[in-house]
Amino acid sequence: DDKNVVEAALSCCQCLGNCDTYSKLVLECLTSTAISTTKDVPATVEVICTEKEAEEPIESQSFFALSSPRQIIAILLLLDSLMKGCVSNDSNPSVLKRVDPVIFIHKPTWFKSKTSAEAISSMLCHPTVTSNVMSHSSLAWALLDACSSFTKCAETLQCNLGEEFTIRILLSLVYLLGCPEEFGLVVHSSVVLRDLSSLHNVKQNSSSSAGLSQNSLLDLYFRQLLPKIALSGPSFPWKCSEPSFRAMDAFLRCANPSTIGGNFDVVAPFFIHHLSNSGFKKSEDCDGNDSSNSLQEKTAEEYSMRISLMSLLQ
Repeated sequence: DDKNVVEAALSCCQCLGNCDTYSKLVLECLTSTAISTTKDVPATVEVICTEKEAEEPIESQSFFALSSPRQIIAILLLLDSLMKGCVSNDSNPSVLKRVDPVIFIHKPTWFKSKTSAEAISSMLCHPTVTSNVMSHSSLAWALLDACSSFTKCAETLQCNLGEEFTIRILLSLVYLLGCPEEFGLVVHSSVVLRDLSSLHNVKQNSSSSAGLSQNSLLDLYFRQLLPKIALSGPSFPWKCSEPSFRAMDAFLRCANPSTIGGNFDVVAPFFIHHLSNSGFKKSEDCDGNDSSNSLQEKTAEEYSMRISLMSLLQ
């Protein structure tokens, strides 16, 4: 039964997460797996270095090429279980003792390693994850659980995440906030965002109508996040259904209005590129041989995009 296999695999991963030696091996296996949207295309991936090696990741050929959301979900679920095991109770060591009676188990600290945080945070905001998260609810929930576990590990082990890793988790949360309403993720994502903000001593003020904090890490790292969202999508102009557009929409709606006003120099180009005629005209010129029906669809898409942007700008 597939369900039993999945539950067994997650339980094993949670047990291993309570042991530094085994967890590092599993983590290296999971995060050295390339996430590729194309079958039969070998991918280069980041491989975790040991603390004695150079800090910069090296590239190696992947054993696997992930080509479906289902495979991405599996990686996220296993990473989540590994992190849950890192901060779980003392029941897991007893399981490992039964497997290897002579093993000596220390309190796990593998998550505190810079290479571990680097590997996990990179996977959570991988382009293949963010480009599929809004069209697959199971993937979105798996990503949310992994982001939550990442935050809990950082809190429990009192880790100093630093700017780079924090921005990666924030990027994942922004994409989760942009998911369709029927996924039911907004409230849960806002809780993780609040917890992550509290780790950085960012005080929470009043709440918005969406239930999100008006003052969070989204405001603190506004200038760093916006370009990352913009660069994560295709060339302008975007479509309303584009994950990057939905993420940008959620990001600007969740940020404090005063933050947007104070950083409008980086916000303005996004609106200018989409509201100007040049962007859509260029797109039409590239597809000059399209049928009249196709052109009508593009015109409707252009109007829909502009209406959405004017609503957002207002």
